[in-house]
Amino acid sequence: MDSLVNALQAGLGTKLSTLEGEHNDDIHLDAPVDFLTGERALDRISNFPCVFILAEDTLVEGWNLHTLDNTTSVRVGVVVTDIDADKLKRKLYRYAEACFEVIIEADLGGWHPVNVARIGYSDTLTNGMQLMADCVLQWDYQNVEQR
Repeated sequence: MDSLVNALQAGLGTKLSTLEGEHNDDIHLDAPVDFLTGERALDRISNFPCVFILAEDTLVEGWNLHTLDNTTSVRVGVVVTDIDADKLKRKLYRYAEACFEVIIEADLGGWHPVNVARIGYSDTLTNGMQLMADCVLQWDYQNVEQR
């Protein structure tokens, strides 16, 4: 899913700036400082906001000498901090919206979403003097590879 990581790296900062300009409030949306892939990378989150991309599993639905048809379940999440719980929740919603828009507008090199995206929001945790939470978009992507 390198194309998904590349699309988020290229477009998320601009999308966040656009969303920030659409709202007339004191919520500031920083561009992500890290884009991490793989579950082990989650242990290394130290700067915020941080985007993580996880390929959960792959279902190979069919194959022959010429094609490989597979579906991969992917989670894209953003970990955000703030000192105000209400602002934190509004930030999460906007980060999820920005990620969703970047993903649906991106050319993912033959990968196509095959279901509705599910967006979840975590409970709020304390991280030193700040509050921390994440939003996660889960989507299944299908790709038919020519071999």
